[in-house]
Amino acid sequence: MASSLRLENITKTFGSVTVIDDVTIDIEPGRFVTLVGPSGCGKSTLLNMTASLERPTDGRILIDGRDVTMMTARQRGIAMVFQSYALYPHLTVRQNLAFPLRVQKVAKPEITKKVLQAADLMEIGHLLDRKPRELSGGQRQRVAISRAIIRPATVCLLDEPLSNLDAALRVRVRGELKLLFSRMETTTMFVTHDQSEAMTMSDSIVVLKDGKVQQQGTPLEVYRNPANEFVATFIGSPQMNVLDARIERTDEVVVHAGSIRLPLPESTLLPSGRVRLGIRPEFITAAPVSDGTPVTAKIELVEHMGNSAIVHYRFADGTSLIGLEMIDTQIGVGWEGAVYIDTQRLKFFDTATGQAI
Repeated sequence: MASSLRLENITKTFGSVTVIDDVTIDIEPGRFVTLVGPSGCGKSTLLNMTASLERPTDGRILIDGRDVTMMTARQRGIAMVFQSYALYPHLTVRQNLAFPLRVQKVAKPEITKKVLQAADLMEIGHLLDRKPRELSGGQRQRVAISRAIIRPATVCLLDEPLSNLDAALRVRVRGELKLLFSRMETTTMFVTHDQSEAMTMSDSIVVLKDGKVQQQGTPLEVYRNPANEFVATFIGSPQMNVLDARIERTDEVVVHAGSIRLPLPESTLLPSGRVRLGIRPEFITAAPVSDGTPVTAKIELVEHMGNSAIVHYRFADGTSLIGLEMIDTQIGVGWEGAVYIDTQRLKFFDTATGQAI
């Protein structure tokens, strides 16, 4: 049965430096939750404390409501998969999988059974008699994951397990991992700096910056309704365009950003004044849209991605915006004409705090 995990008011300091600042995270049983953020945000430190590799300076770690803060990883019943695989090079795959069960003094017939079950689940049965040096990066990662799941665990911790894989293999393995953990219903904490992995694999994501939680929610909640400008620009690829802007309320409500003038719905509650204006690239297009406001622009660069194109637009005053065309586009560098911005999908942020308005 899956376990709940709670990190409660966790603080971690090294000397006078606070790397984790009063963080609370709740993970429900069986949920796949990803900690994501830039390098140095504290995500790996949180995972290490959950794994009992480090102790929090303050706060508690609870599994199923039980305080495990001072317990070892073994006492907590945690399984771990790290970026470096952590396989024993002198042992075969079969022996690597059996090792944690041997340490627990599991009977040999049961070990054999569990090894075969784990190998079948991860489709590595044909690799059981090979040693790690004879495996590809993707195969080694499958072995490391198999070893983590071969015994019952309260929580599974994954520390950037896909970072050593090439791009194509990473996409395939992340899909396989999502399916695997969905079937297992194991409570999982996943750490990555790759927001694409966080968006595609998670039930919930926790965005971190400077040791503090910026936002927690489902991938779509965080993408569609970012709590602040940092989250808005960190989550999403290409990232959100953000501009200095000004809202004016006269006979109509209008937002000005340089030469870009966009009428807003009359129901807009924002007062007149300066704001930061956010526009996702997919809401900037050269194709006419029903809720779009046309603005003249010139194309400076087109990055063809196969099924889409990233288009760099420059407007009359020199303002640059990135748009995303989701179909084959016939327009190219030097094209000039009307670009449509969906005014129903704009985001606004406070100029002083960066918080969403």
